[in-house]
Amino acid sequence: MLLILSLLAAEAVAPPLAPAETDPLARARRGLVECTQPDEAAKTCRSIARYTLNRDGTYQTVAEVLLGREQPVTFETTARSSLEGPWVCGRFEEAAVRGGKLRVNGSVVPEVQAAPAREKLVAAMAAMFGRKICVSYHASGAGFIEQGRIEGNGEPMPDSYVMWVAPDAGYRVAPAPK
Repeated sequence: MLLILSLLAAEAVAPPLAPAETDPLARARRGLVECTQPDEAAKTCRSIARYTLNRDGTYQTVAEVLLGREQPVTFETTARSSLEGPWVCGRFEEAAVRGGKLRVNGSVVPEVQAAPAREKLVAAMAAMFGRKICVSYHASGAGFIEQGRIEGNGEPMPDSYVMWVAPDAGYRVAPAPK
């Protein structure tokens, strides 16, 4: 999810917000996945994040992110996250991007074609590598507003609307229909 926030240009949501969830990944431990900017009718998300609890109390986070608003091109990364009070935090690492999977229409792009695109992503995100990114969740209607902060950056990240959905509910990362 941390990479997701750095890639998405989410729409701002006006305050005031409900208090932050005190156990932000309780739904993940119940098997739900996080769908960012859902289109409930089309069952699409700008990103989907899956959190798996590790034995040491950290989480393995696998996130698939839509790279453009109109093309079915996604990028999947794996990273480690941890809870810091009401915040889900992790470091944005170059290795996560270099090890990521590029997909078009849901199919993994062969490495020989994916490598140049991945290098462009690495170059575009280089200033973020090593920074800690944290997000908190605030109840809003049927979902949550996700607020983020980036270590060393005085400006807040854009808020995103998220829903926790069952992995078999039919949601996928894809552009919203026009």
